[in-house]
Amino acid sequence: MQNKSHNKALNIISILIPVLMVLGFLWYKIDHVLEPPRPSLLLRGELKDIQIAIKWSGSNSIHVLNGLGDIINMIRPREDKDEWINETFSGPDLFENTIVAISRVYSPNQNKQNYKVLASPTEKNELTIYSTMAPAGVKALTSVQWSPSGDKVAFINWISQSVIVASLPSGEIISETKFDKTTLAGHLQWIDNRFIGFWHTYIPPQQMFEYAISKIDTSTSFMQTICEGINNRSELLSTWKQCSDSPLTPLLIGDREKLVENPIWAPNNNRFYFYTKGKEDPPLFKAWVEGYDRKTGKVFHVRTYETVFPYFP
Repeated sequence: MQNKSHNKALNIISILIPVLMVLGFLWYKIDHVLEPPRPSLLLRGELKDIQIAIKWSGSNSIHVLNGLGDIINMIRPREDKDEWINETFSGPDLFENTIVAISRVYSPNQNKQNYKVLASPTEKNELTIYSTMAPAGVKALTSVQWSPSGDKVAFINWISQSVIVASLPSGEIISETKFDKTTLAGHLQWIDNRFIGFWHTYIPPQQMFEYAISKIDTSTSFMQTICEGINNRSELLSTWKQCSDSPLTPLLIGDREKLVENPIWAPNNNRFYFYTKGKEDPPLFKAWVEGYDRKTGKVFHVRTYETVFPYFP
């Protein structure tokens, strides 16, 4: 009798093991679906010392990752009521192990938001660079970026429709460039310590969504339009070719072979850029980070933040 029970248990185990192996293999495939391949062993040596700052929409923390996707540091808001802004073009940005980011404190009694540009190397050590109030639901500040020298930060103020540059550590406003058209969205990248590249979408008089790449001189607050066109995603590659010779193009939207809306650049490195991707169509929800190697033209996986299957919103 005991032998029969023992044999029965062995039979069940022998059936469960391959079933579990198949289920594990299927989940691995689901968890890695849509992702590009992992970087090669040779490329990993190049990526391990690169660091970028990522604000993932499902977390209230800012993650500092290396190019392999390992979490080096995690910065949380100082207070529970503080919320790092979760906008497509908000940053955060990293310079010499210090994060510059935008936080938002919502005051439900006043129905207002207080936006702050903060430099923070740790959770308990923050420097407020700039602060402004905005009505609830109104986007105020986004796209904060360190200058290459690290002594200035630039960001977009949507209330005043301008690009602001502040010095550090004083927070003194040293430049404010007004938009020449009413702008709906956009992001910045420093070209050097004087000039800033600006990608922006606006509504011209004919009421069609259009985009432009502009160059801002922070010493004179003058904004020069480099190129512009219709903001049509299906024609993005062909319409951006007119700017292919400009150094602003890869800075703001990546190489022609791999255009992205907002490339994330590692400090002092122009070979790789990174970007977030996601899928929210049932039955799969997925969010991950990819990288692009400008030298080889290859895309590689960095880190997966979440996979939900089946997914029914």
